[in-house]
Amino acid sequence: YNVCPHRGAKLLEKHGSCKKIICPYHAWTFDHNGKLDNIPNKDFYFPNSDLSHIMLNELSVELWEGFIFIKQNNAHEIPLIDYLAELPTFLYDYKEKYSELKKIATFTFCEQVNWKIIVENYVEDYHFGVVHPGTLRVFDFKNVKTLPTGPHCRVYMPYRKNAPSAPCKYPWQNDGGSYQGYIFPTMTIQTAVNHVSLFRIIPISADKTIIEIPIYQTPTQTKNYPIDIGELEKDVFNDMEEDFVICRSLQTNLKSPVYKISALAGEHELGIKHFQSVWSHYMNHKI
Repeated sequence: YNVCPHRGAKLLEKHGSCKKIICPYHAWTFDHNGKLDNIPNKDFYFPNSDLSHIMLNELSVELWEGFIFIKQNNAHEIPLIDYLAELPTFLYDYKEKYSELKKIATFTFCEQVNWKIIVENYVEDYHFGVVHPGTLRVFDFKNVKTLPTGPHCRVYMPYRKNAPSAPCKYPWQNDGGSYQGYIFPTMTIQTAVNHVSLFRIIPISADKTIIEIPIYQTPTQTKNYPIDIGELEKDVFNDMEEDFVICRSLQTNLKSPVYKISALAGEHELGIKHFQSVWSHYMNHKI
């Protein structure tokens, strides 16, 4: 954690490298393993005090296919592969190797929307034909499958039988589909013929969320599907704006005395019910 154990000051800013971690508040110094290395004038300020037990608070990390997952200390001690449930097996149907992905771009959005609204929008496919008729036109909307696994959701988006007549940011194939998923609490993954993208959903406040979208390609994809970053940026911003328009309106209407969810479209909105159940259990420390 980027928190000094002395009085809670923020230790590091931005990016870079440093030989020592020095707190800007009282100049306590820590090494890269989090061990307390030096307190200026310790004998004067802390006479006869043994502070050797003080160190930076650790976070556990585990890897899956090159992605680094951070686990908070108060989380249940469950191995990452078990926590991910059936998602890895599902995602392995993608033809490219995740471990070979290299980041080619990152796009960042800041929206005045609660993060849970963004998640709920992601885990239901009922809105695709209305909100994304052109953006996602390579997919067969009626046969999209969004199914829970553990606290997460798998999303299989099959390609339509015939190639669309108009261009789309996603290349079309005559079989198979896109393997996607929501990883509780704040990550998603999307595969395509020519790239892989993530959503990193970062809650800032009750009505503000940052969404970081890194884009990746394997060496094979880079060779076979060279991407114009400028054109990709336009496509991503157009796609996300279609969702954000709706999410903003939901955020506004949360304050309405008549706001409620009156019905869910079976399997196509099953992810919302699942997410709300998982979140409720999480808040009660049951998972």
